[in-house]
Amino acid sequence: MAKAEDRQHGVGHPQVKIQVYGREAEVDEELAPLITEMWYSRIDTIMSCQQHDTPEFEKSGLPTSWVWLNLPPEDASTFCNFAAGEFDADPESLYQRISGDKASKRNWWYDGQAWNLADEGQPAEIMFDISIRFPREDLPEVLKRMEAINEVEWVDAQEMHKAHPTSFEVPDEDELAAIAKGMFIKVGAISFHGHERFWLEVDEVKGDTIVGVVSNPLTEVPLDVGELVEVERRHVHAIMTKEEQEAEEELARAAARGERFGTRTWKSRKAAEGDCKLINAKKPP
Repeated sequence: MAKAEDRQHGVGHPQVKIQVYGREAEVDEELAPLITEMWYSRIDTIMSCQQHDTPEFEKSGLPTSWVWLNLPPEDASTFCNFAAGEFDADPESLYQRISGDKASKRNWWYDGQAWNLADEGQPAEIMFDISIRFPREDLPEVLKRMEAINEVEWVDAQEMHKAHPTSFEVPDEDELAAIAKGMFIKVGAISFHGHERFWLEVDEVKGDTIVGVVSNPLTEVPLDVGELVEVERRHVHAIMTKEEQEAEEELARAAARGERFGTRTWKSRKAAEGDCKLINAKKPP
């Protein structure tokens, strides 16, 4: 039985591979940025096509080139809400043309159907999907809005410490200055979807800028394991060496085996007991 992500397709269009949260697919080249942003927002896709031409529409004044997306119903709703954005009374705005509240020749089109994904002779696995067609000229703005939904803002740990000096500890200047490649730093980030703290493995230090690799799966912030990001020293909440991280891994493995270990030790006093999400982070749905 083919999985939904294996059925992304386009007819005669160049395709590229995209990969987000361990899922990958070949998609039309010009749709790759949009579908990538949709996946980061946990919006599932089934099939897609970057350009479907309808030259016969020209006489009636309708668009003659359309983007097609095929999504599960709930995902179609989420995507349209994100793309529509805030209320706009203009009949030609994305808000009005997506909602269909006002007449426009550039309104988005929708239709639905049911699929049975079961193999021959197996119990039914009925899946409903929604096809969304929108004018190709809308693609740049739709992508821009999805990118805005997925923007990440780093939490300033130093400012948090100033606001809550007794309850929010952070590394001191000497500890921050000692950050080097191979260490792990904890950072916090905020996005439209929520906020989360997580670990980065330091890949490079450039002055006050730290380049790190996302080290654990996230559920609220649209970043993927293995993704390179840049933060500043002021964004660092806690520091852990490679040796401490390896010890934490062994502790987690031992816990999984039901063994008892003594109190864990940390070289950094800033990493609180039970605060490491590196090992036991919940996998994204």
